Amino acid sequence: MSIERICIVTNGNLTRDGFGERGNAKGIGEVRIAEAWKNDKVKFVVQTLDESDSSVEPPPSENLFRKYSKEIVKARQNAVFCVHGFNTSFKKSLREAWDIHKTYGTGVILFSWPSIPGGNIREEYQKARIAASASSAAFNNTLEKLQNYLRRAIDVATRKGRVCHSTFNLMCFSQGSYLLQKIHSIKTLWKRDALVYECCTYAG
Repeated sequence: MSIERICIVTNGNLTRDGFGERGNAKGIGEVRIAEAWKNDKVKFVVQTLDESDSSVEPPPSENLFRKYSKEIVKARQNAVFCVHGFNTSFKKSLREAWDIHKTYGTGVILFSWPSIPGGNIREEYQKARIAASASSAAFNNTLEKLQNYLRRAIDVATRKGRVCHSTFNLMCFSQGSYLLQKIHSIKTLWKRDALVYECCTYAG
């Protein structure tokens, strides 16, 4: 069995064909959840999750996580939470995440953030670093939600006597590593986060 989709978390602005390079219109700390797959294995289809009703329990994002986790375990695959770096458009980050998914046969949750602020290359890098810092709240909230969803899923599996051999890993590229660094400089999350990820990889 193969998995033919990836999941997306982003604080980028919503566009007609996915997400753009600006921050979420409701604030850069706000995220949207989506799924992506290839139509006829050629063109990407991005479908956003409707989370407008906050009274729904469990929330749609947790339901998606549960379904995706079951697909990963059934396919005997692992999963990676992937954070792109500087000067990466949403479309490029989507292609890169899909390549990881297909090349390594792994489930992928992509965290995409607005990393192309514009200007000359030196100014742009500094502006992107500021955007990364501003995006750290959205990233931190996402990590905490994933942690809670994963632990609840593990609790359910444990009660049913199921053993899961899949691992959940974190991969950060370039300024994506700065997002992680930023949240750890604000408050000590590492002891809790370390229990979630099997392996953390940072690429410059």
